[in-house]
Amino acid sequence: MSINKGTVNLRTVKRSMRYLRPYWYYVIASLLCSAVCAAAELVIPIFCGLAIDQMIDQGKVLFEGVERYAIYVAVTACLGALCHWLLEAVNHEIICCVSRDLRDQTSAKIHRLLPPSFFKLAVIKKGKTVGVSEDLHARIGLAKELFGKFFYS
Repeated sequence: MSINKGTVNLRTVKRSMRYLRPYWYYVIASLLCSAVCAAAELVIPIFCGLAIDQMIDQGKVLFEGVERYAIYVAVTACLGALCHWLLEAVNHEIICCVSRDLRDQTSAKIHRLLPPSFFKLAVIKKGKTVGVSEDLHARIGLAKELFGKFFYS
């Protein structure tokens, strides 16, 4: 099976959208912020060009027009920066929520497959309590035994 880096698998996109569906309002906010950021980046050079047009000739500068367009540039840049900050915050929230959902689904599936004794925080061995860190190698061995027959037989 070869993987083309330039193509997008439609099935993967559909599966991803299923995880984004509960957070549709974040996705819409992200798209709006992205559109405002792009518009701000495109409008600033236009305002700069209009300000340059106010400088007609040497000694003939319409300072009111230049000042007005300079204010437009500053306000547009601030609006674009604010929307960019909101875009990052919203995208971070989407990533955290979807990651949490995936982690919860994976954890639930693992808990359905493995016995409850596998997840005890303290294990009693030979009359003494052993912590998870000391028991980690034993649990890894148990997991290899449980899943080894599926992958190596």
